[in-house]
Amino acid sequence: MSKQGEVELTWYDEEGEEVTHTFPAKNEVCHRCEGYGTHLNPSIGNHAYSMEEFNESFDDEGKEEYFKRGGIYDVTCEVCKGNKVVPEVDESRLSDEQKKLYAEYEENQEEMARMDAEDRQTRYYESGGYDY
Repeated sequence: MSKQGEVELTWYDEEGEEVTHTFPAKNEVCHRCEGYGTHLNPSIGNHAYSMEEFNESFDDEGKEEYFKRGGIYDVTCEVCKGNKVVPEVDESRLSDEQKKLYAEYEENQEEMARMDAEDRQTRYYESGGYDY
């Protein structure tokens, strides 16, 4: 568990072993809620409404609340838990050893993102062009 002013990151090294290190951190505005502490409830926010469906689903007040920050359809941010900020690695305070470890972490994250994208593409093509 990391202390205030630190962030703990976990990734897998080249041998597939789990690695965990603590890095100096600074607070950044939460990317999920953009610093508001709340965001649209994913149960409705992840649904792609057509204009017709949106107009049928919401009255005028509901439409206004749907787009209102802190409105009735918002929930506490899943990422920052309403704190509006999240700890991010403070690269300006990294030692040389931490810089190497952080570069390894970032490489791992990029590789994971590539693999996820390939998996999504495979599912898309295997489903006949439907992305689930």
